Amino acid sequence: MKGKSILFTVVGLGVLAITIYFVAHSYRESTALTRLHEAESGIRGGDFHAAREQLREIVSHYGETEAAPKAAEHLEALQVRMELVEARKALESLQRVMDGYQAMFGIYPASVAELDSGEYFFDSLYLAETLPEDYQVYLALLGQQGYQGFAIKQGGAFGFSLGSGRDGLVRQQKTELLTTIDREYVEVDRQSQLVFLAAR
Repeated sequence: MKGKSILFTVVGLGVLAITIYFVAHSYRESTALTRLHEAESGIRGGDFHAAREQLREIVSHYGETEAAPKAAEHLEALQVRMELVEARKALESLQRVMDGYQAMFGIYPASVAELDSGEYFFDSLYLAETLPEDYQVYLALLGQQGYQGFAIKQGGAFGFSLGSGRDGLVRQQKTELLTTIDREYVEVDRQSQLVFLAAR
């Protein structure tokens, strides 16, 4: 009798342990899924920073759940989207200044000295002040050929470019973009995180 009692106790404890495991696992799955839905709502609502933090939490704290791979996928896409929004701000600021100069003088500036001549309100210092702090921005002043702008987020894997007469940003691997800049341009001036370039 005593042996059966011990066996039932062991089996009962085993069943209890398995039940606790599945309840805890189910709770973690449910929590991760709820947070994933909240993050997706944040993305749709434009609250990218809060959504990014929720997605990071799911990936790091709930990695074993079914929601984690989807959260990782959303996180990667959101990072690219956020970088694009920030790069667009930086490069569109350059674009407005360059296109304004061209509209006023009939040609794009060919040098920093031309941009800073005092005849145009928006000079190189103004440009440098309009840029996001966590971006390295390059601006090639090419005169009649226009201009070429590049924006690379510090610590980012990608960079973006925008040139005169072109709508939209082009996304490239950071290493490819830096190689292009090094191969085709030479640095002529620097204002904070804004680097002015000339064609080689």
